[in-house]
Amino acid sequence: MTPFAPAPEPERRFVALIGEPDEWVLRTLGSILGPNGFEILQARSGQEVLDQASAFRPDVVLLSDDLTDIPIGEVLRRLRGFPGFSSVTPIFITTTHSLGEEERIEHLHAGAWDTLRLPTNAEELALRLRRCAEAKTRSDMVQGEGILDSPTGLYTLQGILRRTEEETTEARRHKRPLACVMLGPDRNLTSALGTDQERSIIRDLERQVSEFLRSASRRSDILGRLTPTEFMVVAPDTDEGGLVTMAGRFLSGMDELTLVAAGQGELPLSMCAGLFSFPTAGETIEPMDLLSRATMALRRSQSAAVGRERMVRWSQGDDAFAAGIANGAGTSG
Repeated sequence: MTPFAPAPEPERRFVALIGEPDEWVLRTLGSILGPNGFEILQARSGQEVLDQASAFRPDVVLLSDDLTDIPIGEVLRRLRGFPGFSSVTPIFITTTHSLGEEERIEHLHAGAWDTLRLPTNAEELALRLRRCAEAKTRSDMVQGEGILDSPTGLYTLQGILRRTEEETTEARRHKRPLACVMLGPDRNLTSALGTDQERSIIRDLERQVSEFLRSASRRSDILGRLTPTEFMVVAPDTDEGGLVTMAGRFLSGMDELTLVAAGQGELPLSMCAGLFSFPTAGETIEPMDLLSRATMALRRSQSAAVGRERMVRWSQGDDAFAAGIANGAGTSG
């Protein structure tokens, strides 16, 4: 792909989710989009794409046709079915092969916007994806999904990124700690319920958890709702010990909440937590790294066996995250 001069400091940052098993292609796409206004989420399998998309609301998605663990059509169908995934999110299939007309049409039927042949002109690719992301963001803002989440009044991903960027700058400047906790339900909570029951539970969960977080957090904390069932608290001036105490207090408080499922009465609300903090004075951390590390720690917590610790801390020894690759890492605390 032909190199080109990046656009001068774009006013708005977007989130691009790249599903690509080939390391060279992944790095190349990241090097093109990163300097041109995109925060990059990386995934090397169809399942990682789904996990990342459920944790964040990307503004554009690139899916390689070399992803083999889940058929592309199934990935597209499940992406479009996520409650928190905007229906206008641009999704492109990328390929390094020659595709026939029939395959391209199949991708369109499955929900892709287009199929992109790689390598391609880098400048054209960056401009095209940025225009698509801008259109998606304008649509989201019209629907009340810009900076604030309309059902709860908490920050969306865009709002969290903007506020977290301010806090990370202040933390570095004043050598203060900064911590983040991601909260989500035990995956067993809705697994046995039908679609209508699950929707009812999600509405009840979003209302109760958002109200609880507003009452239990500090005024300085940044509260966000990243998916219909997952919430984030970014806590300035909070070290690792304070983070563990805060997360434990949140979990204990939410244990007192109950959800109402149509036809099944009350269900206990069992939540899990993923934790990340960076206490080192002067350490460099990007907002998306802060969020993704806490999120992947949550994934570990949610997948833990029943009865195990519900609170998981991201480990500084995780080389994949240390390299800035959000690939589902995190270790038990």
